[in-house]
Amino acid sequence: MDTTEHSEHSEASSADQHTDHLVYAMPPKKSAYRRWYGAQHPNVQMVLSQLWMPVFMLIMFILCYVAPFQHAAPRDAPIGVVGTVEETRTLQAAADQGEPGAIAFENLPDYATATRQVSDGDLAAAYDVDSHTLITASALQAQAANIIPKIVTPVLPALGQDETPTVDDLAPLPAHDIGMTPMYLMIAWCISGYLAAMFVGLMGGPLGRRVRFSIIACTAVLLSLLSALLIDPILGAITGHFWALWGLGFIWAFAIGAAVNGVSYFVGRFVAVPAMLMCIFLSMPA
Repeated sequence: MDTTEHSEHSEASSADQHTDHLVYAMPPKKSAYRRWYGAQHPNVQMVLSQLWMPVFMLIMFILCYVAPFQHAAPRDAPIGVVGTVEETRTLQAAADQGEPGAIAFENLPDYATATRQVSDGDLAAAYDVDSHTLITASALQAQAANIIPKIVTPVLPALGQDETPTVDDLAPLPAHDIGMTPMYLMIAWCISGYLAAMFVGLMGGPLGRRVRFSIIACTAVLLSLLSALLIDPILGAITGHFWALWGLGFIWAFAIGAAVNGVSYFVGRFVAVPAMLMCIFLSMPA
């Protein structure tokens, strides 16, 4: 046997040895759905692959909005009382008897302390016993300003007060506003900030930090300016606060954008889910 024949025989033997270890198996059978999906037009497949978003939004809207709001009621609403400790305890006992757990009264030393804490949002409202005055801030918490008098007034007879208290609104809402303008304005700033950062995360993967933050900051500046123009001089919904609206809108939109951008470093192109969770489904109901 010459060298060529020996080489061919060795290769054939080696091939036979490798063939002995091969396992032939049938390819996995595709389900009916996969066969149907594979037969669709590529654009149809692309659309179908994105339908997770409306399904996700439907479920989260029901869980985060419908579920909690169907049982909306005050829970331990902090109400200050400018009076004696005994008067505060009397009001708390009357409140617990009528609606347990709805109100948490706390004693305050003077009227100035009450107005400061209501203005800062530390208290939902405050009641001054001597002047028979209920202190509120409608622009800060419009819903609380409407609900609190209805749950506080019924317990005042415990102190011998049968008349409706005088209301001192420290931050009244603009005329004809029921508290929706500030809420929807904050929502608009929030959504503009998170959408800008979300698209940066979805499509700007290779971009550096400075470019990302520049896009988010510029978007926040321009959109907050647009909102201030629409709200103040054009619609007149909130008048006389153009610069404050622009500055607050920029800070809020940029803060939201920076937070979403930070999350995008961990989840990449899947940033839409945590962004919507933070900025739509959890923040607004809260």
